[in-house]
Amino acid sequence: MKQQYLRIALIFFVWMGISQSAISNDSVKIRLNWKHQFQFAGYYMAKEKGFYREAAIDVELLEHDGGNKLDVYQELSTGKVQFAATGPAAVDYFLDGSQIVALGVVFQQTPRAWISLASKKLNTKEDLMGKRFAFVKRKKLRETGALLQKIGLSTDDIQVLDISYGVEALINDEVDFIDAYISNEVFSLVRRNIMHSEKRPIDYGLDFYGDGLFSNMDLLRKNPDLVERFRKASFKGWKYAFENIEETVDVILSKYNDSLQKSREALLYEARQLIRLSSYPSIEIGDMSDERWFRNAMMLNPERHISKKQIEPFLYKPDANTLNRWLVVFALMLLIGGLLVSSFKLTRREKH
Repeated sequence: MKQQYLRIALIFFVWMGISQSAISNDSVKIRLNWKHQFQFAGYYMAKEKGFYREAAIDVELLEHDGGNKLDVYQELSTGKVQFAATGPAAVDYFLDGSQIVALGVVFQQTPRAWISLASKKLNTKEDLMGKRFAFVKRKKLRETGALLQKIGLSTDDIQVLDISYGVEALINDEVDFIDAYISNEVFSLVRRNIMHSEKRPIDYGLDFYGDGLFSNMDLLRKNPDLVERFRKASFKGWKYAFENIEETVDVILSKYNDSLQKSREALLYEARQLIRLSSYPSIEIGDMSDERWFRNAMMLNPERHISKKQIEPFLYKPDANTLNRWLVVFALMLLIGGLLVSSFKLTRREKH
């Protein structure tokens, strides 16, 4: 009889362990690669509409401090944060050894562009020679460097002002080009009816992805269920944000606008530009392809030999991880079933 009670207690504790893991919320942090604005609207709405809560996840949204010392990719790779919303440079960091995995892409085209005043007529390679470019000169320029090379220039051919300038610098003739987002800085020019020119990567055959959702490989190995739940809830939030722009802007103005203090008009302009770059609803939020990530990697590393096999671990495969989760659940069910059958058989033997 004592052995029977022990077996029942064992089954109870195994079941309680499974149940507890199912009902307790996971706590995670997601690092945004800039300050709060519509660029991250999907994550706000996933939180505000309860999509993360429904997925049993407590989420802390961490905005960027705007400085150059905060390394989003290092935070993600080392596990300081569990998720990050950032751009196509992630594949380059992965190739350099960062433990990063791409969960899905939100913007099918990058909003990054070089902006100049249309009146300057800076169109050809010769026009750009010796001109003043404002962007942060990092060790590796990635998207900016790829665009320079595509045009046939290097940093030796231009004046690099190692600082971030706004549109006022263009208007005051302090710089000839600024590295900017067409969803943000351009609004200031449009609002003042100032004609401008945009040099976008896609105009030169560089089809870079825009922002996507990324996670840590170690977390994916240890807790694939959490990663999948967060991924689904986040993209559900993006769908809601895109389909409810006015409401989403209201949420940003009331809860997520302390840093940039954007106007409603500016946020609506940003929203419309980003929806266009996402290609939603023609393309599902989160859609990405192995081939295009491979091209992104090649564009960022034109002189480096990269094989498609090298970037396979970088690409999240939800179907494979879903199968793994069901295998775990099935194994646990078999364990409990086995314990129950064993308990039943031993109880019958004791009675006889």
